[in-house]
Amino acid sequence: MMQLYQQLKNKNPKLRQRAMRQIAAERTENTIPELMAILGDEDVVYRRAAVQTLGVIGLDAVPVLAETLTTSENNTVRASCAKALAAIALNYSEETFPTVGLQGLQTALKDPDPVVKISTVGALGTIGPPAFEALVAALDIDDIALQVTVLQA
Repeated sequence: MMQLYQQLKNKNPKLRQRAMRQIAAERTENTIPELMAILGDEDVVYRRAAVQTLGVIGLDAVPVLAETLTTSENNTVRASCAKALAAIALNYSEETFPTVGLQGLQTALKDPDPVVKISTVGALGTIGPPAFEALVAALDIDDIALQVTVLQA
């Protein structure tokens, strides 16, 4: 399995995609925690591949992503969690997005980091109608950049 994780760093996007699908298909109880550990990695390609792999894994990853989104001290990890939640919403659009995920995203709208907030709005926009109220409520937050992003979502 570690060879597959190394493939997530590969410069060839097709090899990364194949590794993502295989990791998701052959996942164990350690897969989600191992991918979560990558979210703070300096290597952008590796980090994005972990985000996308969590998106392929889907709804089972939502609780830990939502919790980490609201509790991690690392801005990059929090933004990556929001992006992974967006990937799940996109890949599993026919499924009802879990309430715990929506709640985590609502909390993250008040994050002090602008990248986390923008990533969160993107995730809420991807979720669609179930996230409408959260997006409308975000317009009341005193942050002009956030408000503009919400209007574009």
